[in-house]
Amino acid sequence: SAPPATAISVVDALGTLKFSSPLCLRTPPGEAKRLFVCEKGGKLKVVPDVTAATPIASVVMDLSSVVVTDSECGLLSVAFHPDFSTNRYLYIFYSHSIGGLHQRVSRFTMSAGNPNLVEAGSELILIDQADDASNHNGGDMHFGADGYLYISVGDEGNGNDSLNNSQRIDNDIFSAMLRIDVD
Repeated sequence: SAPPATAISVVDALGTLKFSSPLCLRTPPGEAKRLFVCEKGGKLKVVPDVTAATPIASVVMDLSSVVVTDSECGLLSVAFHPDFSTNRYLYIFYSHSIGGLHQRVSRFTMSAGNPNLVEAGSELILIDQADDASNHNGGDMHFGADGYLYISVGDEGNGNDSLNNSQRIDNDIFSAMLRIDVD
């Protein structure tokens, strides 16, 4: 007649460690202790050991000087290549403004000498698409079991698909789930 007693306990997984507007959490394939965090403002951070008594975080890459953070823009996602342990490739989806707002997917390479730092100048741009609105960007990425990179892209913005990107396939690559062979 009475509901069973329940008890819920919430524990901070990373102690007192805090992040600024975290949007994405990822661990490289085959790893269990390292956690990467995308902060909307443009910093990619790493927690080298989530099992440490007092976890710490450091900046892996700082794109805050180029990342646009209006509305739903920012450093939106990171994905690690299935062969990350040997090629050190990671993929980043972020918003930037060069001659107007753009959504970009790039490949970066982690440093051979420091596994918690991206090599300076290693960016290889895969997609750089002009964007007429700062919302409805999508931005999540994952590698599938087939080895392809899957990228979600929003409808470019505004309400009710006012730019008709969900209705057209001959204009750009918005309102889609992209599947690309990065190799």
